[in-house]
Amino acid sequence: MNGAFTIFARRGVQVADVNLQRGFVTVRSAGRLQLRVENAPAALQPTEWQGIPRALQQDIAASSANFAYRLVEPAFSLPMKLERHEATKLLAARVNNITFTSVIADSGAMLTQVRLEILPGDKRLLHFTLPKDARFWFAFVNQKGVWPWREKDEILIPLEQQSRGGRTVPVEIFYSSDISKSGEPGSRSLNLQLVAAKFDLPLENITWRIFLNEKWRLTKWTGSLQLQQDAAVSSPAVIQASIPEQGRMFTFSRAVAVDKWEDLQIGLKAKAVTPASWLVRLAILAGTVLVLGMFVRSARAFRRIQ
Repeated sequence: MNGAFTIFARRGVQVADVNLQRGFVTVRSAGRLQLRVENAPAALQPTEWQGIPRALQQDIAASSANFAYRLVEPAFSLPMKLERHEATKLLAARVNNITFTSVIADSGAMLTQVRLEILPGDKRLLHFTLPKDARFWFAFVNQKGVWPWREKDEILIPLEQQSRGGRTVPVEIFYSSDISKSGEPGSRSLNLQLVAAKFDLPLENITWRIFLNEKWRLTKWTGSLQLQQDAAVSSPAVIQASIPEQGRMFTFSRAVAVDKWEDLQIGLKAKAVTPASWLVRLAILAGTVLVLGMFVRSARAFRRIQ
C-alpha cells in the first residue's frame, strides 16, 4: 500500500565571489522512501555515480545515489516527487482446527498425536512446547517427515509455504508422557491430570479425544474444554498403523483459544466397573435355567393337548 506523494524542489547553492562554479548534485533515498525526478532542468546534466571523482565521494555513504547530475549552472531548481511505502504486511498464519488424540494405559503412560490444519501464510516455523517431562517422537508436515530442532524449551518445525489459494497444510506431531495418577497398580480408581502441548498461534476448533481402558467409567472431569461425548469404541482403529484407538473414548472440545501458548488441561477421575459377584452370577444362571425349564414344560403340555 502506498502513501501520499510529496512534491518539493531542491534549489542550487551559489558561492559568492566565484565567476565559474562547477560540481555535482546527487540525490539518494533510503528506507521505504521512493524518489522520482521527472523533468530535470538544463542546468543539471545526468551522469553516472561512478564518474564522480573519489575525492568528492569520501564523505558520502558508500552506496550509490539514485540520481547523479553534473552541475552546469549553479542556479537551478530540481523538482522531485517523494513517495512513502508502508511496510509489507505479513500474512498471518492460522490454525483452522486442531485435534489431540491421547491413548492412556492403566499405568499412566500416555501417547498423544496432535493434528493441525494450518494456513501457514508467511510463517516459516511452527513453535511449540511439550508438557513437562514429555518426550518428542516425530513430526510430519503434509504427510512428509520433517527434522525439527530445539531452541531452549521450544521445538521448531519447518512449514511448507502452500498458502496460495487458501490451501491448508496438515501437521502431525507425536509425543509421549507419564501423567499424574493416583492409586497403585490394580487400583479401581484413576485421578489423571492431562496437559496438552502449547503452540505459538491462536487455535480454533479444538478437539481432544482421550482413550481409556473400557473398564473405566468417568465420574468427574475438570479443565478448559467441554465434554460432549462419552462412547465405547468396539472396533479398534490405529494412529499411523501403530497406536490402537480402542476402549472408552471421551471427546472434549473448545471453539477457540485466542491467546498464543494457551494452556489446555483436563482432569479426569474414573472408577472401574464393579463385576458381579459369584453369588449374583449363580443366581442369574439359576433363574435363567428355571425360565428355560418352564418354557420346555409348557411346550410339552401344548403338544399333549394337540
